Amino acid sequence: EVLTELYTLVETVPQTSGANEAECTLKYLEACNNLFEKGFLSHDKVSASNKVVLANIERGYKFFCKWLDGIYKQDPKFSSTKLSQKLFLSWQTWDLLRIDVFGFKALREDFISQYPRYFVSPLRSAVESLFSQFKYSAAGKLDAVNYQTAQASFLVRQAVQDHHSGTSYRDSSLQVQTETPKRKQYQRKK
Repeated sequence: EVLTELYTLVETVPQTSGANEAECTLKYLEACNNLFEKGFLSHDKVSASNKVVLANIERGYKFFCKWLDGIYKQDPKFSSTKLSQKLFLSWQTWDLLRIDVFGFKALREDFISQYPRYFVSPLRSAVESLFSQFKYSAAGKLDAVNYQTAQASFLVRQAVQDHHSGTSYRDSSLQVQTETPKRKQYQRKK
């Protein structure tokens, strides 16, 4: 409904003072709609023959890439990691969006190559999964200040969980030297 209203505003009254802003907003919302409603949150099946969801995700992702390229053309020294920048998405959102897009594409390619008669459903996105893990690592209070710490904690936890230290390491006896605790003697004051 909002997209329809903005589209009508942009098409019918292009000379109004807010038409340029409305057009930019329309393009942004269309990209988000392609990425999420028609992409990651769609109920469509993604198979070897049905690639509509992937095309929608690509279309939405290209908008953000063009947006960032336009910023770099205007300011080659632009850094999305500065907390004060307001020209583009926060670096955490951009990082997770890229992980989501490329992660889902890789998952789909790998899965379909191994199981060509099956499909993948993108109902739970990688961004949602990663944010929930990062939020857990940040004790429920994920923000720009503790994002890097939460990300590092998640990566360490994954590395530790995936580490296979071999067999029979638990079978070896543990040798611990124990000393009898000595009681400290205090001198009494007279």
